Amino acid sequence: MLLAVAPASRLLFDNNRRLTKLPKQLLLHFFGKVGLDIALIMGVSGTAIAMMGSLMNDQSGVDAYFQATYVIGTLFFGAVITGLSYCINYPELKASLIYQLSVRQSLAVIGVVTTLVGLQMVLTGLNFGDFWTAGWLLLWQLLALAVWSLLASVSGKPALRCLIEANVATTFVFLALGIVFWFSEGGDYLASRINIFVVARTLFVGSFIHIVIYYVALARNETEAGDYKLNTWHFAEATSFFVFLVLAPVGLTEFSRESKDQAALQAQHEAQQEEIVELKRRIESLSSQSKDL
Repeated sequence: MLLAVAPASRLLFDNNRRLTKLPKQLLLHFFGKVGLDIALIMGVSGTAIAMMGSLMNDQSGVDAYFQATYVIGTLFFGAVITGLSYCINYPELKASLIYQLSVRQSLAVIGVVTTLVGLQMVLTGLNFGDFWTAGWLLLWQLLALAVWSLLASVSGKPALRCLIEANVATTFVFLALGIVFWFSEGGDYLASRINIFVVARTLFVGSFIHIVIYYVALARNETEAGDYKLNTWHFAEATSFFVFLVLAPVGLTEFSRESKDQAALQAQHEAQQEEIVELKRRIESLSSQSKDL
């Protein structure tokens, strides 16, 4: 997350340094702005990758809580950077700032982010072949994105805004579709892994496209047109819901129900044990009587 935010912040600072006499405040402001725009989205992307990797390399010997910690960890760090960015961002900074990178700078930052994504895929054991599991749904997602972007352009809105809004809408529709497939199958976790993987991949593709569009918007000085802060929270809400569905930590009511069930089973086992002891005693008594006869 830091490597996705810090380079762009530094480049924006270098491009605007001559416009203000407040270099420290300016650098912090740019870090805060970029962090608020995409840090949490980077966390969402990392969570989706970790989820896909754990699904494709599931090992019964690996502790489930350790896997859950790794899956949620990237989202947590994204949230930390977002919170820090919220604290240091200063939109009322008195300076005529230009939120723009050159095309070369934007491509360089996109290259850094893509490298980080590829590295995380390698670390989680997610290979190229696994990524294309049920690839027809991925193709439909990209096709829907293209069609909806074209339809949105008819409204007269800027092209990048059309692409951003179409990407958010497409991602959420296919997330819902994947969850419907998952629930309709009605299988257990192992039988539903492909459906869960498809949902995680949908989330990753949508978040990664969103990040790339952001850096393109920086190159075109159009970051304000996309309402990135609002879309960031939409992605975070969807991710939280999906992660909760998959990991489902034990809550108070479930713990209470399981405790009652366990107590009932324990009482039943104790009663059965008493019956077994009584039967053994009777068998031994009958055996001794038969020997006497």
